[in-house]
This record gives sequence, C-alpha cells and structure tokens, in this order.
Amino acid sequence: MGLTSATLLTVLIALTAAAPLLLVWSWRHLSAPWRAPAMVVGIVAAQLLAVATVGVGVNRVYGFYPTWGSLMGQVTMAPPAPLPAGPHGGRTAAGLSFHPASLRSDRLPRGAAAGTVRHFLVTGASSHVTGRVAVWLPPGYDSPRWRHHRFPVEMMMAGAYSHVDRMVHDLAIGSVFGPEVSSGAVPPFIAVFPEDNVAWPQDTECIDNPHGVKAFTWLAHDVPAWVEATFRVSASARAWDASGWSLGGYCAVKLQLLDAHQFGSAVAVEGFFGPELDGTTGTLASVLRRDPELAHDSSPLWLAEHHRLVSPHVLVASSSTDPQSFDGSRAFVAAARSTGVQLYLVPDLGHTVDAWRLILPQVQRWSSVFLTAT
Repeated sequence: MGLTSATLLTVLIALTAAAPLLLVWSWRHLSAPWRAPAMVVGIVAAQLLAVATVGVGVNRVYGFYPTWGSLMGQVTMAPPAPLPAGPHGGRTAAGLSFHPASLRSDRLPRGAAAGTVRHFLVTGASSHVTGRVAVWLPPGYDSPRWRHHRFPVEMMMAGAYSHVDRMVHDLAIGSVFGPEVSSGAVPPFIAVFPEDNVAWPQDTECIDNPHGVKAFTWLAHDVPAWVEATFRVSASARAWDASGWSLGGYCAVKLQLLDAHQFGSAVAVEGFFGPELDGTTGTLASVLRRDPELAHDSSPLWLAEHHRLVSPHVLVASSSTDPQSFDGSRAFVAAARSTGVQLYLVPDLGHTVDAWRLILPQVQRWSSVFLTAT
C-alpha cells in the first residue's frame, strides 16, 4: 500500500470515522474498571488517526514523501547524463588536482575535508537590501599554495521560508562538498548562500517590485559584487553557477536566462518556471498584471516559449513523484528546445530539502563541468 495511494487514505478515513463509534461502544459495554483506561487509549488513538489522515492527504497533494522509502531517506539515483560542452568548453574535475590543507570548523564536521562556513550581514549597494549571506570555503582556501588562485562560485538558493542557517545545516554542506573537492570529484569552488527571503514574511519571488523590495537586483548584482570584492573568486560568467531548490530553483534559472553575463549555468532542483502568486506575495500579482514586460521576464517558461535562449546551460532536476515540479519541469525543457537545457529525472523524490541534499553531489558534478577557475 503506497504512501500516496488512494487506498491508504481511504483506510485512514474509515478508521478515523470509526474511532468515535468505537469509543461510544466501549463506554456502554465495558465494565466500570475498564472504561477509563479504554477511553484514554481510544482518544489518543483517535487523535493519532486524525493527524495521520490529514498528513497523508496533504502529502498526496504536495508530494513531500511519495514513497515509504523517501520517508526513510532511501532514494535510488543515477548520475545526470553529460551535457555537450558549451562554446567555452568545459573543464572536468579530472583535469584539476587539489591537495587540501587541514582546516576545522565548529559549524561543520571536524576534519580536513570539511571546509569552513562564514556568516555575514551584507547591504546591497544597488538594491539597498540588507540580508544574511553564508559562504562555504573549500579545504585549503587559506593555503599559501592557493593564494593567487581565483575560485569559481556556486550561488545556492533555497525555497520559500527556508533561511540561510537552516539551509546550510539541512544540506550538511561540509559533509557533502568537502569530500567532493578533496577527492578530486569536483574542482575547488566557493559556495555562496544568500538570503532570498529578503522581505520576510512576504514572498518576493526573486522579482524587483517597483513598489517594494528589489529582490532580483540583490541576487543578480549585489551579492556577486560583494563576493567578488571579499573573496578570491573569478568574475567571469564561466565561473559562476546559480543553483536552487523549489523557489530557489526558479530564481536560479531566471538569473541565468536574464543575466548570462554573470551566471554561465544554472541548476533547478524541483523548481518552478513562473512566479507562484498567492496570499504570501502581497501586491505582486497586481504589479505583474500592470507590467506585462516584468511579468514576462519573471517567467522562465514564457521566455523559453517566446524567445530563443542564448547559450543556456541549465540542469532541471525533478521526479515523477513530485507533483509540484514535475509537469512544469518537463514543460520548460520542451519549450527551451535546446541541448543546453537538460532534464534529470530521479525516481521517488519528494518535494523536500532532503531530496536536494540527496542529489546534491550529482548535480554539483554536472555544474563543475562548466565552472572554470583562474
């Protein structure tokens, strides 16, 4: 009986409905010494059944955990097929060698392979947004051997209502990226985690609202400018990849399509391809209705359907068991009509940050092919 099957939901609904009837029967037919214990157990069981029924029903709609295996963190994955090299070619991890120095951090697993995470409060010069930014530095970043090396950058964005500290923790960045770099599976790079929920509790959809926060400018211009001024990174678009999950995936693709001079590639994991306008986005829906140009620029799907995408390098990761992203992902890839936009389907993924963490090594290896360093 599948976790999202109609049979399971029907059984739970039936049991939840029967529970009060069973309580009434128990009160009338059990002897006095057994009534109180039976009522306590029955009430607890009825509450648990009600919670389980609601949980399974919501899970069927949103696809957080499509299978029992995904609920337990067990997912079967295959690596993405390689994309053809872009006009600037691609450098694989095998073409680089790296010998990390020993570094330790209290925020990450101890050991030479973990790298370090630093946290900053940044104010954007163009957007005037003040937001938190976490930066993961690879093992050996401070080594004298690499003092003249300019690293490529992976800018990573999470979904709505997922903040920087939570994202870094849930993705277990040091445990995932450190060993990948130390083993030579990917070249050394810097990972940047900007706050994309910059108008909390309002959702900006990574859009510059003419009457509100310039969320796109913050991500597209202010954060990269600050990173380039603060760390030894390359300013070339070939060295910058935008990556994200859910809403962050939508933001990542939009950054690559609208600002290819800054971001040479993008990865959308269970992402959307148009703004999700609801009660959390405030006046954004009315703003986009009045400004068709802004509305079109805010929709990667519309851009793919109506314009020829220039040198796109986009990996679109989804799963047939994720109702929130599957159809949209396929529609965007079909509309793009480009070998530079690749669909990566992984079985039994739910729409959770855990799914992103599970496939993070695979998508990072895809990104590393396009990231170059100086």
